[in-house]
Amino acid sequence: MNARDLLESYGDLLDKSALLARETAMCKRHMQQDAANAAHWQRKATRNLAERKRLQTQIGRRQKQLNYLLAHLPDEAQRQVLTLRYISLMSYAQISDALHFSERHIYRLHLRGVRALDALLA
Repeated sequence: MNARDLLESYGDLLDKSALLARETAMCKRHMQQDAANAAHWQRKATRNLAERKRLQTQIGRRQKQLNYLLAHLPDEAQRQVLTLRYISLMSYAQISDALHFSERHIYRLHLRGVRALDALLA
């Protein structure tokens, strides 16, 4: 797995977890509204909760892994950009505003940071 895949997988895991949370809430609403099929919705909600718990474990591990890798980046600006982009899930425009760099410079820092992480992973 290269650095970009590793970084993006964290956001993917968060997205899956959020989707499961929404589906679980939907199941709970259906349980209240559809008494005839309440057992079905209960089983589905239970499966979703179990899957979400498993995902939360993966998210925790992936976040520790990313924090460790990012801590070993030699350039502070690259570390900040990658942390804001992949851990805080900010857009490039938001990162540009937060760090007071041009968006173009944020793209450059991002690219250099990903390359540096690739070198650390190799």
